[in-house]
Amino acid sequence: MYLIPTGVTRSSTNVLSSLDIDKIHNLMNSVNNLDNYIKRNESKLIFEEINIGWELKKQTSPEISNSKISNLENKLNDVLAKRLIGAGAGGYFLVIVEKGKQVKNGIPIKIGDGFKVIEF
Repeated sequence: MYLIPTGVTRSSTNVLSSLDIDKIHNLMNSVNNLDNYIKRNESKLIFEEINIGWELKKQTSPEISNSKISNLENKLNDVLAKRLIGAGAGGYFLVIVEKGKQVKNGIPIKIGDGFKVIEF
């Protein structure tokens, strides 16, 4: 599992004020699904639901993503799951890769220069 800071600064107030409440309900259903999969320890479904949740989250507001975040997201290939988390200072991509996956210089995937990766 890795955290990759986006380095994007944005106003959480703008994001919150632009949320589409109707679309948040779909996201909450995804959260409930994820909770159930975690309780049942269903790894494959957990990873799928993290990805579904990220897609649903992007639909809740045009402020959730931008070109820099999309650029980073598009470089996150060959991962089990990815999702933007946190809002302060732009947040982080949570990236989950296969156990034992080879990494180079602490980077599980090719993401280019300018992005710091935190392994945990």
